[in-house]
Amino acid sequence: CTWMGKGASKIDLSKWPGAHYATKEEALERERLAYENGLVPVIAKLRGDAVIYDVLDYEDQLMNFCHCCSCCCLTMAYKYGNSDYKKTHKRIEGLTVKVDPDKCTGCGECFKVCIWNGLKMKKNKATNNQDNCMGCGRCEMTCPNNAISITIDDYSVLDDIIAKFDKLADISE
Repeated sequence: CTWMGKGASKIDLSKWPGAHYATKEEALERERLAYENGLVPVIAKLRGDAVIYDVLDYEDQLMNFCHCCSCCCLTMAYKYGNSDYKKTHKRIEGLTVKVDPDKCTGCGECFKVCIWNGLKMKKNKATNNQDNCMGCGRCEMTCPNNAISITIDDYSVLDDIIAKFDKLADISE
Protein backbone atom coordinates (compact mmCIF):
# COMPACT_ATOMS: atom_id res chain seq x y z
CA CYS A 1 0.00 0.00 0.00
CA THR A 2 1.01 3.59 -0.60
CA TRP A 3 -0.37 5.87 2.12
CA MET A 4 -1.00 9.55 1.45
CA GLY A 5 -1.87 12.64 3.46
CA LYS A 6 -1.00 14.02 6.86
CA GLY A 7 -2.38 10.88 8.49
CA ALA A 8 0.32 8.84 6.75
CA SER A 9 3.00 11.00 8.35
CA LYS A 10 1.60 10.08 11.78
CA ILE A 11 1.89 6.29 11.31
CA ASP A 12 4.40 4.72 13.73
CA LEU A 13 6.65 2.99 11.20
CA SER A 14 8.47 1.00 13.88
CA LYS A 15 5.35 -1.20 14.05
CA TRP A 16 5.47 -1.97 10.33
CA PRO A 17 8.68 -3.75 9.18
CA GLY A 18 9.83 -2.56 5.77
CA ALA A 19 7.68 0.57 5.83
CA HIS A 20 9.30 3.95 5.28
CA TYR A 21 8.39 7.51 4.39
CA ALA A 22 8.90 8.27 0.73
CA THR A 23 9.27 11.42 -1.28
CA LYS A 24 6.54 12.19 -3.81
CA GLU A 25 8.98 11.26 -6.60
CA GLU A 26 9.84 7.91 -4.98
CA ALA A 27 6.16 7.12 -4.46
CA LEU A 28 5.35 7.92 -8.09
CA GLU A 29 8.24 5.73 -9.26
CA ARG A 30 7.06 2.83 -7.09
CA GLU A 31 3.54 3.21 -8.48
CA ARG A 32 4.93 3.20 -12.03
CA LEU A 33 6.94 0.04 -11.33
CA ALA A 34 3.94 -1.62 -9.69
CA TYR A 35 1.80 -0.91 -12.75
CA GLU A 36 4.50 -2.13 -15.14
CA ASN A 37 4.63 -5.38 -13.14
CA GLY A 38 0.91 -6.02 -13.45
CA LEU A 39 -0.39 -4.43 -10.25
CA VAL A 40 -3.31 -2.06 -10.60
CA PRO A 41 -3.98 0.53 -7.88
CA VAL A 42 -7.32 0.79 -6.13
CA ILE A 43 -8.00 4.06 -4.33
CA ALA A 44 -9.17 3.37 -0.80
CA LYS A 45 -10.31 5.46 2.13
CA LEU A 46 -11.46 3.28 4.97
CA ARG A 47 -12.02 4.21 8.60
CA GLY A 48 -10.58 0.83 9.56
CA ASP A 49 -7.21 1.87 8.15
CA ALA A 50 -7.04 4.84 10.50
CA VAL A 51 -7.88 2.51 13.39
CA ILE A 52 -5.32 -0.15 12.40
CA TYR A 53 -2.54 2.40 11.95
CA ASP A 54 -3.53 4.31 15.11
CA VAL A 55 -4.10 7.62 13.35
CA LEU A 56 -7.83 8.01 13.98
CA ASP A 57 -7.34 11.70 14.79
CA TYR A 58 -6.19 12.12 11.18
CA GLU A 59 -8.84 9.92 9.54
CA ASP A 60 -9.89 12.74 7.21
CA GLN A 61 -6.29 13.12 6.02
CA LEU A 62 -5.46 9.50 5.16
CA MET A 63 -5.95 7.70 1.87
CA ASN A 64 -4.12 4.92 0.10
CA PHE A 65 -3.42 3.17 -3.14
CA CYS A 66 -3.95 -0.54 -2.60
CA HIS A 67 -2.83 -2.79 -5.42
CA CYS A 68 -5.02 -5.45 -6.97
CA CYS A 69 -3.02 -8.50 -6.03
CA SER A 70 -4.30 -11.82 -4.73
CA CYS A 71 -2.74 -11.31 -1.29
CA CYS A 72 -4.37 -7.93 -0.63
CA CYS A 73 -6.67 -7.71 2.38
CA LEU A 74 -9.21 -5.62 0.46
CA THR A 75 -9.44 -7.89 -2.54
CA MET A 76 -9.50 -11.08 -0.46
CA ALA A 77 -12.30 -9.62 1.65
CA TYR A 78 -14.14 -8.72 -1.57
CA LYS A 79 -13.74 -12.18 -3.02
CA TYR A 80 -14.75 -14.04 0.13
CA GLY A 81 -16.62 -11.38 2.10
CA ASN A 82 -20.29 -10.70 2.53
CA SER A 83 -22.48 -8.77 0.11
CA ASP A 84 -22.44 -5.59 2.24
CA TYR A 85 -18.67 -5.37 1.92
CA LYS A 86 -18.84 -6.00 -1.81
CA LYS A 87 -21.14 -3.00 -2.20
CA THR A 88 -18.28 -0.71 -1.09
CA HIS A 89 -16.37 -1.50 -4.31
CA LYS A 90 -17.53 0.09 -7.54
CA ARG A 91 -16.34 -0.02 -11.10
CA ILE A 92 -15.71 3.38 -12.68
CA GLU A 93 -18.90 4.62 -14.30
CA GLY A 94 -18.70 4.28 -18.07
CA LEU A 95 -15.85 1.76 -17.94
CA THR A 96 -16.51 -1.26 -20.14
CA VAL A 97 -14.61 -4.54 -20.29
CA LYS A 98 -15.21 -6.65 -23.40
CA VAL A 99 -13.96 -10.05 -24.48
CA ASP A 100 -13.73 -10.56 -28.24
CA PRO A 101 -14.94 -14.15 -28.79
CA ASP A 102 -13.15 -14.30 -32.15
CA LYS A 103 -9.78 -13.64 -30.48
CA CYS A 104 -10.35 -15.60 -27.26
CA THR A 105 -8.89 -19.12 -27.41
CA GLY A 106 -10.16 -20.15 -23.98
CA CYS A 107 -6.60 -20.49 -22.64
CA GLY A 108 -7.65 -19.32 -19.16
CA GLU A 109 -4.74 -16.95 -18.52
CA CYS A 110 -7.20 -14.19 -17.63
CA PHE A 111 -8.81 -16.41 -14.98
CA LYS A 112 -5.46 -16.90 -13.27
CA VAL A 113 -5.07 -13.16 -12.59
CA CYS A 114 -8.67 -12.10 -11.96
CA ILE A 115 -9.13 -11.42 -8.26
CA TRP A 116 -12.72 -10.19 -8.48
CA ASN A 117 -14.39 -13.29 -9.99
CA GLY A 118 -15.06 -11.00 -12.92
CA LEU A 119 -14.86 -13.64 -15.63
CA LYS A 120 -16.77 -16.77 -16.49
CA MET A 121 -16.38 -19.40 -19.17
CA LYS A 122 -19.12 -19.83 -21.76
CA LYS A 123 -18.71 -22.25 -24.67
CA ASN A 124 -14.94 -22.48 -23.97
CA LYS A 125 -14.55 -18.70 -24.23
CA ALA A 126 -14.00 -16.15 -21.48
CA THR A 127 -16.86 -13.75 -20.91
CA ASN A 128 -17.09 -10.77 -18.59
CA ASN A 129 -19.14 -11.19 -15.42
CA GLN A 130 -20.55 -7.67 -15.21
CA ASP A 131 -21.78 -8.16 -11.63
CA ASN A 132 -18.27 -8.75 -10.25
CA CYS A 133 -15.79 -7.15 -12.67
CA MET A 134 -14.13 -4.03 -11.27
CA GLY A 135 -12.31 -3.17 -14.51
CA CYS A 136 -8.87 -3.33 -12.89
CA GLY A 137 -7.18 -4.34 -16.14
CA ARG A 138 -5.27 -7.40 -14.95
CA CYS A 139 -7.02 -9.65 -17.47
CA GLU A 140 -6.43 -7.23 -20.34
CA MET A 141 -2.70 -7.01 -19.57
CA THR A 142 -2.38 -10.80 -19.32
CA CYS A 143 -4.37 -11.99 -22.33
CA PRO A 144 -1.85 -13.37 -24.86
CA ASN A 145 -4.34 -12.90 -27.71
CA ASN A 146 -5.39 -9.30 -27.01
CA ALA A 147 -8.96 -10.56 -26.75
CA ILE A 148 -9.85 -8.29 -23.82
CA SER A 149 -10.32 -4.55 -24.14
CA ILE A 150 -11.17 -1.85 -21.63
CA THR A 151 -12.69 1.47 -22.60
CA ILE A 152 -14.02 4.50 -20.76
CA ASP A 153 -16.92 6.30 -22.41
CA ASP A 154 -16.12 9.73 -20.99
CA TYR A 155 -12.75 10.49 -19.41
CA SER A 156 -14.20 13.50 -17.58
CA VAL A 157 -15.59 10.97 -15.08
CA LEU A 158 -12.02 10.73 -13.77
CA ASP A 159 -12.12 14.43 -12.89
CA ASP A 160 -15.35 13.77 -10.98
CA ILE A 161 -13.67 10.93 -9.06
CA ILE A 162 -10.72 13.14 -8.15
CA ALA A 163 -13.10 15.87 -6.94
CA LYS A 164 -14.98 13.31 -4.85
CA PHE A 165 -11.80 12.11 -3.15
CA ASP A 166 -10.64 15.68 -2.62
CA LYS A 167 -13.76 16.11 -0.48
CA LEU A 168 -13.17 12.86 1.41
CA ALA A 169 -9.53 13.34 2.39
CA ASP A 170 -6.93 16.08 2.36
CA ILE A 171 -3.81 14.43 0.94
CA SER A 172 -2.01 17.65 0.09
CA GLU A 173 0.64 17.05 2.79
